[in-house]
Amino acid sequence: MLKDRGNPISGAGLSMLVPLFRGGASQAQVDARTAEQNLAAAAWAQTAMKALNEVEAALAEEATLRQREPIIDAQIREAQRVL
Repeated sequence: MLKDRGNPISGAGLSMLVPLFRGGASQAQVDARTAEQNLAAAAWAQTAMKALNEVEAALAEEATLRQREPIIDAQIREAQRVL
């Protein structure tokens, strides 16, 4: 590349044009990183939903077991009384 060392504007002008030529590549990198971020966010959301579903299921099972406990205790007492 030829440079006019006596003219500082020519070097600056060329360096300002370089991003214009690389603009497509830079935008492609931005698009790729954005897609990666979107995938990561979707994966995180999926993991969070799975965790919430597991907690909800565990809480529902605990409630069911709490309801069954007095019934089972009564059956045990009855069985012990009969024996």
